[in-house]
Amino acid sequence: MLHTTGCGEVIFLVARIVLRYFAFTKHSESASMKKGTIIVILVSTHLLTLALGFFGAALYLRQTLVRAASMTNSLAIISHYSLFTQAQRTLGSDDDYRDALLLFLKALDNARSPDGPLFTLEVYKAEKALTYVRLSRVEENGGNHQESREYMNEARDICRELNWRDCSSERLVMLVEKLDQEDAFSESKDK
Repeated sequence: MLHTTGCGEVIFLVARIVLRYFAFTKHSESASMKKGTIIVILVSTHLLTLALGFFGAALYLRQTLVRAASMTNSLAIISHYSLFTQAQRTLGSDDDYRDALLLFLKALDNARSPDGPLFTLEVYKAEKALTYVRLSRVEENGGNHQESREYMNEARDICRELNWRDCSSERLVMLVEKLDQEDAFSESKDK
C-alpha cells in the first residue's frame, strides 16, 4: 500500500499513528516526554519529506535540461549539415555534393532521438528518403546507374513506410526538385 501513496500521504499516516499513540497514553510525566518525542518525529518526517521533494525536483530538472540540450544540439547539427549540403549542391562538384549528402545521412542517424518531440520518426524518415532521392540523382548524373537505382529503391521503401500516396521515382524526384528550387544558395528570382 505504501508504494502507491505519495510522500504527503506517508507523512500523514505516520503523524496519525504517532498522535493515536499519544492519545492513548495517560497524562503523566512520561506522557509529556513522549510528547517531545512525538514532536521530534513529526519534525524529522517533515524535514525528510522536504529533502526528498527537493532531491526529486532537482533530478527531474536535470533530466529535463539534459534532454532539452540534447534536442537543441541535434537540431543545430541537422541545420548545419543541411546548409552545408545546400552549399555543396550549388557551389561544389557532384563529388562534393555526394559527400555532403552522405555526411547528412550520418548526421540524421546520430541526431535521431526516440523521445524527441521536434525531430520525430516521421520527420527523420522523410529527410532520409529525400536525401536518398538526391543521392540517386547525383549517381545518375555521374553515370552510376546501379547505385542510382539502389538509392531510389531505398527512398521508395521509406516512402511506403511513411504511407505517402505516390512513391514513384518520378514523383519523388519532382518533390525534391521543388524543394531544392528555393534554398539558401539558389539564385533569387527577383535578380
